[in-house]
Amino acid sequence: MDSVFNQTPPAGAPESFWQATSAARLRRAPELPARTNVVVIGGGLLGTATAYWLARSGVATVLIEQGDLASGATGRNGGFMGAGTAE
Repeated sequence: MDSVFNQTPPAGAPESFWQATSAARLRRAPELPARTNVVVIGGGLLGTATAYWLARSGVATVLIEQGDLASGATGRNGGFMGAGTAE
């Protein structure tokens, strides 16, 4: 069942810059660990940032992504993020 939240790009859609230059260097773990403290679902901008900072802080963290990292909206949007407030 398709929904408006499905982020899968249409067949034949071009790769994003991220997918063409960086994503190919990443590899998946052959299997999930038997134990962990935190499971992050989704490998977009917020999921990867959350998993990174948790792991960097010493928390056993597993990131689960259905497809490739940043292959949905994160890897294809034309927006940006900035620290601070809008003026």
